[in-house]
Amino acid sequence: MPPIPRPGGDLLDELDRLKRRVAELERRGSPSLATIKDASGNVLIAGDSVSGTGLARPYLSSPMTPGYVPDWLGTQLATWQTKWVQAVYKQHPKIAVIVYAGSETSGTAGQVRLLVGGTVIGDPVTVTAVGTTIYNAATVTFGPMPWPGTHMTPVPIEVQLQRTAGSGWFRAYPIIWGVES
Repeated sequence: MPPIPRPGGDLLDELDRLKRRVAELERRGSPSLATIKDASGNVLIAGDSVSGTGLARPYLSSPMTPGYVPDWLGTQLATWQTKWVQAVYKQHPKIAVIVYAGSETSGTAGQVRLLVGGTVIGDPVTVTAVGTTIYNAATVTFGPMPWPGTHMTPVPIEVQLQRTAGSGWFRAYPIIWGVES
């Protein structure tokens, strides 16, 4: 016959040992390197332990892009104009900028260029896409590239446009992403 556990004795010791073992197995089996919680125990940052891929928390918003090209900022000038500017705090090691560009007027073309911290990045990209929806626009990708400056320093990002052909508006809509190395 098995021994009868005494109060505060073997059964409670065994329960504590099992709790420690489960905690250890959860730590080892979790694909997340860490979970960060606030003082109340709410999860602030955690990897997705179900899929083993990406973030579980926080939920991140993704920018929506207007789908109608005539709603985008644009230019009819043949000289560079800054149409989009944002001072972005450096939190990631690299940055990627995606620019949708085109014209709703046949025969109109233009160029897009990117400035990061006041420096032109790469060569201007010529775009000849024509149409009134985002599905007709060209996708111009700059990066991923190293993000200059030190952590939490605001870095100005500019998207410049110029029309190179035709008589219509040359337009663009950018999206900026901080990304990993």
